[in-house]
Amino acid sequence: MYIDLHCDTIIKYIKDEKVENFMYGENSDINLKKLLDNKVKAQFMAIYLYNEDYGDNPKIGKISDWDYIDKCIDFLKETSKEYSKEIEIVKNYSQYARAKEDNKLSLFITIEDGRCIREIDDIKKLKNKGISLITLLWNNRNKIGHPHSKLEEENKLGLTDFGIEVIKEMNKNGIIIDVSHLSKGGFWDVYKYSKYPFMATHSNVKSIQDHSRNLDDEQIKAIVNKGGVIGLNVFPPFTNGTNKAEFKDYKEHLQYIFKIGGEDIIALGTDFDGINGNYGINSPSKVLEFMNYLNINGFSMELVEKFAYKNVERFMQEFNWG
Repeated sequence: MYIDLHCDTIIKYIKDEKVENFMYGENSDINLKKLLDNKVKAQFMAIYLYNEDYGDNPKIGKISDWDYIDKCIDFLKETSKEYSKEIEIVKNYSQYARAKEDNKLSLFITIEDGRCIREIDDIKKLKNKGISLITLLWNNRNKIGHPHSKLEEENKLGLTDFGIEVIKEMNKNGIIIDVSHLSKGGFWDVYKYSKYPFMATHSNVKSIQDHSRNLDDEQIKAIVNKGGVIGLNVFPPFTNGTNKAEFKDYKEHLQYIFKIGGEDIIALGTDFDGINGNYGINSPSKVLEFMNYLNINGFSMELVEKFAYKNVERFMQEFNWG
C-alpha cells in the first residue's frame, strides 16, 4: 500500500479518451488495474500542460490550456463514473479518508505548470474544478516565476510579484503548493510567503546527484520546518546521473533525506509516465518490492510505512484545505 504524489499518466490516454484503456492500458507505467491490484491508497494525477516543442505532444489538435484541463478532468470523471465501486476522485483529506474506509482508490487531480494562471481569479477557478495541488512551473519560465537552472545566476531568480500573490491565493483557497521544477530563488520565496506546508512532489537529493532539479540540504531542512514532504523521483538522471537506476540508488536518496530531515518528510513521487530510461521502480508492483527491499535492508516497518503513505496522510490532515 502506498500513496504516489506525482504521475503524468493522463497524457498517455487523453488522445484516445477510452476509459477501458485506462483500466487495462499497456502503454503506460500504471493503469487502474495495476493500482488496484497493488492496493494503492491514492494516486496524484498530474494534468501536465505539454509543450508542442517537445516530444510529449499528445497531438489532439490546437487547444488552449484551459480547454485541455477540462478535457483531462472530463476523462477522469468518466473513468470514475465507469468504475465508481473501485475509485473516487477526491479533493481533500476528509474525502480521501472516506474513500479509504470504503476500500476505494483515491485520485487527486493536480496541475503541472501554473502557466494557465494568468489572473489571480484563476486560482479559484482551478479550485472549483477540483484541483488539489499545483506544481508552479515546469522547465520554462511562466508568469509565476522561474524554473530550476544549472546556471547559478538564473537559479537565483525568484517568484514574480504576481507569483507571490499566487502563493497567497493558493493558501487562501486550500491548494497545495508544489516546488518541484522551481528555481532555488523561487523555492525560498515560497518558503517565505506560504503560511502553510508545501511539497516537493517529485525531487531528489542534490548532495547525491548534483542536478538543478534536486534539493540541497538547506531546502530539505526548510521543507521540514514547514511540515512538508519530499516525494522520491525514480528518474535515473536525478538519481545517479545515468540512464539506469536500481533499488540501492533510491535507498541512498531516502537515507540522506532521512538523515538531514528526519523520518516525517520522506514520501514517494514516482513521476511515472513522465520519464524514460531504465528505472528499477517502474510499476506499482515494483514499488511494493522496493518497500520490502527497504525493510530487509535496515528500514524499520514503521519507517517504510511513513515513506509509503503515513507522512502524506499526516500532511493532508494538517493542511488547511480552505
